[in-house]
Amino acid sequence: ADVLIDSISLINGEDSGLKILKNDGTVTLNRVVIASSTGTGSQAGGLHVQNWQTTGDNSQLNVVIKDSILKQNNAVLGGGIKCTGGFGDVPVSFQLSEGTVIHENQSENFGGGGIYLSACDMTFMAGVNHSENNGDLEIYNNTSTGSGGGFFIQDAELMLLGDEMSAFDIANNVSGDLQNNTASGGGLFAVGTAEVTLTNSHIRSNKAQKYGGGIYATGTVQVLMDIDANGCQYDDHCSQLSGNQQLNQSGGDGVGALAAGGDATVQIKRSLTQIKDTYNCG
Repeated sequence: ADVLIDSISLINGEDSGLKILKNDGTVTLNRVVIASSTGTGSQAGGLHVQNWQTTGDNSQLNVVIKDSILKQNNAVLGGGIKCTGGFGDVPVSFQLSEGTVIHENQSENFGGGGIYLSACDMTFMAGVNHSENNGDLEIYNNTSTGSGGGFFIQDAELMLLGDEMSAFDIANNVSGDLQNNTASGGGLFAVGTAEVTLTNSHIRSNKAQKYGGGIYATGTVQVLMDIDANGCQYDDHCSQLSGNQQLNQSGGDGVGALAAGGDATVQIKRSLTQIKDTYNCG
C-alpha cells in the first residue's frame, strides 16, 4: 500500500518518533518534522524503518522523504534515521530530496549519529530547506559516541548527489568521545560490502577520535568521490574533502581526511582534498 504523511510535526516521541515496519509499496514523508524523540533498545531516535517480512515475500519497501527535518533525536543506534533490511535481506530503498536536513541527532555507544543504514539503499539529493537555519546543509552537527558521526553504512548502497547549483554537505559531525577514543569516520563510516558514491559533495570540518575524520572505509567497501558531469556554479571546487580532523593523536597513525582498511577501495577524483591536524598523515 502507498502512504502519504504530509505537513506534520512529530515531537518528543518515545521508542522512536516514527516507525515504518512493513510495507510493499511507497511511504512518502512530505514537509514532516521529527524532533526531540528517543529510541529505546535498538530503535532509532527519529525515524525507524525495517521491512519486516516473514512470509517469504521479498517485496521492496520504498521510502521517499521531501522537504523534511529530522533533528535533536537520540538513540543507541541511528539517532536521526535507522534503516535495516530485515530478515533475508528484504529490500528497502530510500530517496531523500528537496531540502531534507538531518542535524543535531545523537547516537550513544554504537554508530550513526545522523543516519544508520544496514542492507538498506539510499539516494540523497542536495537541496535547500528555507525554514531551517543552515538549510543548505544536508547532514550536519550530528554526534555519535561510536563510529559514524554523520553516516554509518553497512552492506548497502549510498548515493549522495549534489548538482550544478547545490553541493551535498556533510559538515561538523563528530564520532567518539574521551571514553571511546577509537571511534572512526566523523563524517561517514562504511563497512562490509557498502558502495558509496559522492557527487559534488563537500565533506568538511568533521571530527573523529581515531581514523578518518572525513571518511573511514573498511571491509570490501568501494567509495567514489567525483564531480558532476556539468561541474558547478557555487564554488571553484565542486567536490571537497576539507578541514576534517583526527582528535586522538596518541596512536600516531590516524588520518584526518580519510582512512581505509581491509580490502576497501577509495577513489577521490577532481576534488579538493586537505589533511588537517593529524600526527602522521598517510
